[in-house]
Amino acid sequence: MRPRAGETMECIDARKFWENTKDPRKSIPKFPKQLFIEISFLKGLAKSGANNFLAAFQALPRNSRTMYVHSYQSYVWNHMTSKRLEISKKILAGDLVIVEKLAGNSKDEEEEADEDEDSRHVTVKHVTEEDIQQGTYTIFDVVMPLPGHSVQYPTTMRDAFKEFMLKDGIDMDGMVHKIKDFSLEGGYRLMLQKPKNLTWKFHRYDDPTIPLTRTDVMILKGQQLTENPQGKYLALEMSVDLMKGSYATMLFREIFKTSTSTTAQSLRNEEFKAKDSKK
Repeated sequence: MRPRAGETMECIDARKFWENTKDPRKSIPKFPKQLFIEISFLKGLAKSGANNFLAAFQALPRNSRTMYVHSYQSYVWNHMTSKRLEISKKILAGDLVIVEKLAGNSKDEEEEADEDEDSRHVTVKHVTEEDIQQGTYTIFDVVMPLPGHSVQYPTTMRDAFKEFMLKDGIDMDGMVHKIKDFSLEGGYRLMLQKPKNLTWKFHRYDDPTIPLTRTDVMILKGQQLTENPQGKYLALEMSVDLMKGSYATMLFREIFKTSTSTTAQSLRNEEFKAKDSKK
């Protein structure tokens, strides 16, 4: 609900109005229609009471509610995975690995798997010193848990998980909740993955607004890219195959040493346009 970078002034002003007044009824007309989730939340507050945030949250569509809960799981996972890799890039005793994949056996389980493709029904084990000595597993077999009431935690990171979540008032050992949307089983994601079929090529160009890769429309129309070997700008095009539910965002961030957020990339486009307009 707070103001955020990259939004229109109409959105920012609406958020500031809510932040300053905390009046849901007066704030609703200020919000543009595209902020429908925020509007639904404010309507819930107006109906249930300005401080009844739980009721307002439950007034949101179910897919929106679960999106926020699953986003928190990913938020914790990202921080804990980064912390684990700071400790060591090698497999450690106490890490978790998958030893068996199981099929879901209830409708609710299937629904949760659909909402987060990485929340799998699996059997995991803690890596032992013997496993490491025998080379049974590698760092690419290690998984990290998405917080939930049915997951195990790596002994190497259990205290870190607990401390991190307690900052948000959440007890990782008490995640069974009477409200179904907040009672998630959890799951596991591979900590690292090896990309396959990685290819790359460079493009030279002058206009920062033209496509640098062929769009679906261009492919259907048989259109080719406009190449300019002497262009003043240099772009790197990369292609890679990843497992379902995996993304190359961090790979690109580390290669280019720049933020991959939409806001940051939009600002870079504006910088290029500003430079061109001065020439």
